Amino acid sequence: FNHPTLGTVEIGGKKPFASTVPPPEKIETLLKTQLPFILNVVEKLPSIKIHRIKTKNLGKGLYSIKLWIENRGMISYPTAMGHKNNRIPPIVASISGKELKIIEGAKRTTIRKLNGLKKTAIKWIVMIKNPTTIKIETSTKIAGKDIKSIKLGGGK
Repeated sequence: FNHPTLGTVEIGGKKPFASTVPPPEKIETLLKTQLPFILNVVEKLPSIKIHRIKTKNLGKGLYSIKLWIENRGMISYPTAMGHKNNRIPPIVASISGKELKIIEGAKRTTIRKLNGLKKTAIKWIVMIKNPTTIKIETSTKIAGKDIKSIKLGGGK
């Protein structure tokens, strides 16, 4: 545009992403070199799962429940920076069931940190009057969710 005072000027600036997107002839080379690295990092991201649940009948309707939660990824949950700035929501483990009374432990337990390829345990003592199914759940905002059901009471 030819401005009366300034002379020739460009209106609107550069085309969006013109300087940040690689030229078409470089895309294939970048994909071959960068994509394997990115996929390798993704495989190492935190993945929170229920590893094991162990129950023990203590008698008179009381049961001990021990839950092991594992991070199957090599990278800690949260990462060191996430832990430092305390902006990543914790892992939440919860227990629920019909007519379930929690004697020891909390219905909802938070875990602030779980290193890569490590496990941690949570224990509850619960009381039931009749055979029932208990739901145990672990969840995070960014590293997965896992749900298991266990039956308590009744014959074997």
